[in-house]
Amino acid sequence: MQYLPPREALLWVVFTLTAACSSHGQPIQRGAATRHSTRPSMSTAGGTESVVTDPATALDARLALCIHRVAHGLPPELSATLADLDDDTLLSDACRMDVALNAGVVSLCAGVSLGGLRQTCFSRVAMALGQPALCPLAIGLMGHDPTCVAIASRHPRLCVSANITERGRCIALARRDRYVCDTLDPLLRPSCRRDVIALANILPAMPDEAPREGTAGAVVSIGTSPTPVEYTLESFARGVLLGDDGALWLMDSTRPWPVVSAMAMDLPVPAVRVPMRNARVGVDLPAEARVLLPGGRVLDTGTQSARAVVHFETLPHEIGSRVRGTVTVDGVSAGELVRFILDVDTFVRDVVSAAALR
Repeated sequence: MQYLPPREALLWVVFTLTAACSSHGQPIQRGAATRHSTRPSMSTAGGTESVVTDPATALDARLALCIHRVAHGLPPELSATLADLDDDTLLSDACRMDVALNAGVVSLCAGVSLGGLRQTCFSRVAMALGQPALCPLAIGLMGHDPTCVAIASRHPRLCVSANITERGRCIALARRDRYVCDTLDPLLRPSCRRDVIALANILPAMPDEAPREGTAGAVVSIGTSPTPVEYTLESFARGVLLGDDGALWLMDSTRPWPVVSAMAMDLPVPAVRVPMRNARVGVDLPAEARVLLPGGRVLDTGTQSARAVVHFETLPHEIGSRVRGTVTVDGVSAGELVRFILDVDTFVRDVVSAAALR
């Protein structure tokens, strides 16, 4: 958990009080990414009841009611502190987070003023709605935040995609058990508990799936050498990506499509793009590939000096799908024939913009 500045810490106190006043426990329907309640709400003005049917008006009224309720329900000491800060956004941010989560309206998160809490808002609503595409982008990883994607896709086994320090929080959310947070580093426990408490009565029950890292091994043969070189590649441990172009991208998801450089490498860096439109199990599929090899050799189908085919044993088609198959790249590099074979057994971690992978 990152350090919370005083203002942000105070907002968490207000948000906790806000959430305590809300009615949790109503499951949000999957797929309602920007859902507004269409049920008429009753308000009174001058003693006369009126029906509010416009979704935007109803949301504004709900926010205003939340701010009014919380402002008048705060302990005197906290009210005095807020008055000293002379900052009206604290109550507004807290209520936006609360209403966004419980009404399932992700657009409200954009109005949260503090960046860290804005990301938390987007993440919680995405997980509640079951919409991985709404998850915030990951830091140091291509695609969306892995914990958010695992919970939003309802595949707890994808928690293995998260950083080691985040996997416990991911499992705690999947099990809806805040006591799992106690296994984390003490600095990470408070934010883990807050997330679990906020979502425990909204998230559905999920299968108890054990996270399993992906595996990959490569074999490189050069010229007439009788001894191929074998490698174990950990770059597929956290899964691979499906692009919005309908292709599967088999590559290190911490970096985009590799570029040729003079840097010395100890391990091959493969990147393979497989169009999945007509893909079938057990059939060799043509693919686009670029493989950087130790020693400076490069295999690149884009230069017409190499050819790549992929043979799938399982056919990945969505987040959570198993990816099991073999990639074979044959070509010429530095005047010698080179064959690169990649055996991979991993999973689809996310669906992302293909443009971002280049």
